[in-house]
Amino acid sequence: MAREASLFNLIHSLEPAEKRHFKVHAAKNLNGGNKFNYEKLFDAINEWSNESYTEKDFKRKHKGKTFIKNLSVEKTQLRDLILKVMRSYHAGKVPEITFHEMYLDIKFLFDKGLKEEAKALLEKARELVEKEEMLPELLLLNDLLYENYPTGAASTPYKLEVMGKQEVEILNRLNLSRRVVYLRQRIFEIDAQEKWHDCKDEVDGIITETEKLLQCDHLSRKCARKLLNIQQLFFIRQRKFEESFAITQKWVSGLVSKIEISSEARTIIANYLLSALRCGRMEVFPFAISLLKRIRPASQKEAAELFRLTTQYELIWMLNSHDFREADEKLNEIKKGLTQYSEMITKRQIIYFRLNLVLLYFFQGKYDHALNEMRDIDILAGRDSKYIPVLLEIRVLEWLSQYALKNFEVLDFQLRNLKRYYKEYSTSNEFTEAIFKLFKDITTTPNQKPKQLQEWISEFRLAEPAPAQQQMKGVILDYFAV
Repeated sequence: MAREASLFNLIHSLEPAEKRHFKVHAAKNLNGGNKFNYEKLFDAINEWSNESYTEKDFKRKHKGKTFIKNLSVEKTQLRDLILKVMRSYHAGKVPEITFHEMYLDIKFLFDKGLKEEAKALLEKARELVEKEEMLPELLLLNDLLYENYPTGAASTPYKLEVMGKQEVEILNRLNLSRRVVYLRQRIFEIDAQEKWHDCKDEVDGIITETEKLLQCDHLSRKCARKLLNIQQLFFIRQRKFEESFAITQKWVSGLVSKIEISSEARTIIANYLLSALRCGRMEVFPFAISLLKRIRPASQKEAAELFRLTTQYELIWMLNSHDFREADEKLNEIKKGLTQYSEMITKRQIIYFRLNLVLLYFFQGKYDHALNEMRDIDILAGRDSKYIPVLLEIRVLEWLSQYALKNFEVLDFQLRNLKRYYKEYSTSNEFTEAIFKLFKDITTTPNQKPKQLQEWISEFRLAEPAPAQQQMKGVILDYFAV
């Protein structure tokens, strides 16, 4: 089943721009004004929206069409053509593809005896691989020189002794690079399996090794980013956000406005923002968000992730700074993005997005809009236990919104609903009891005098929330302060 659906999966994995590019390529190669079978097959598979694709159903639906007669051959040709066209489409965006094409061109020119032309293109290829730190490719270029110029001849454009020293250095850097890759993959594996405690000694050894590797003379920029990523993840999982923030601060400060930021830096900047949020260093948010905006996404999927990260932290910045001057524009941008990237953003990410939208509407005083977003979250989350913290939070916001709208007749019901949620999904503590008492006092006397309300708020302020409840306490106090 997986094998017969491979072409279906390939076509449906293409982004709209990639499909358009393929169609343009196909249009340039019309068969006497008519479509080739491969283009007809592409259209037929592309229009098949049913996820439970089977070749049997596909043949039945398109019985009698020309591409069905030799379907297996047509599928192979179409698959090969799609991959070829996509290589061409991404050649300028993916350095490895660009190098591969340049390498083949250099070999062709050497084979034709056009050494000067080959050498000129080889130097351009060398500039590319050195810029992108593509170490194995540097060795391939050296091999082309060895193959096409006799050692020691007057026309040879290199000195063997110099090349030998360079290659030793390249191999040292390559060994270092592979070690860094392994360390990062191992940390990711430990994190995915949640084995930080079980692998404590190994993790400590990895962190010690990363600190030593960061002092190496041959360390490339890519390796330095990977090592920084390892340390960030370690400190964040240990909830040592100050340390995570500190080790990233120097690296981020070096990203001056003139340089283009690699997409590999996305995770580092996202972790930097998370660490800044957790340790109260909100002043770095505008600069860090601007760094995210300077990253050029290499694909639609990466564009979706950048949209999610950028808008998420912009919302957090607005909520913490209470600067809502650009809120309406940002809300429109978010709704447009959620529609555009709906298939690339997970359900969990959408729910937390909407929670931030709830808070943004709430602090703007748009309580009806906030309630609408809360209803959408309820529908999305359902009874999934993963979203209990969100559902508990919106129950509190729901009560506050109804109170703000002076819907006093529903306050008692909302309070009972809030208590039911906490009883069913969470354990009560001093802080939740303080919420219940505050809301009950207000529900009983909704038109209370300001002095009486302030007494209740002062009593509530003394309640100590758990770490996960800090934000909720701030929301309640901010609301009643207004």
